Amino acid sequence: MEGLNPALNLALTVRRSLEGGESTRAGLQAFAREKGELAVFCRRWLERRDRGADHMALLRELPSMHRRTLFIVFERGLRGEPIHEALCDAEKEVLEACRLEMDRHLALLPFRMMIPLLLFLFPAVLLLILAPFLDILSTGFAP
Repeated sequence: MEGLNPALNLALTVRRSLEGGESTRAGLQAFAREKGELAVFCRRWLERRDRGADHMALLRELPSMHRRTLFIVFERGLRGEPIHEALCDAEKEVLEACRLEMDRHLALLPFRMMIPLLLFLFPAVLLLILAPFLDILSTGFAP
């Protein structure tokens, strides 16, 4: 799913896996085969967990609280606990965070679009305003 938030893509992939009767591990492995920074992190996290290393310490590398929450939910699922409801809740939180981020970008868009407008139109408007004064000055100094 190109262009989708990686955390949301991860949650959807694992949820589809669970709803299809597969395990949490199968969903995580399916996501880990994809390209992207979060997929690479997911691979490292699973490898550390399989070796018995401190895989939960890796969560400090994640920039987002929502991503950390997802991996904590996945850890519960890998231990055999039911996670479908918690995963759906985490998915809703990630979706809401995506909406808030898009709203923030859309709120700034009109101001960002005004910058080129001002750069191109301001000199022309300034010339229209100053042209009569320049004409008066040029005729006033003529002999």
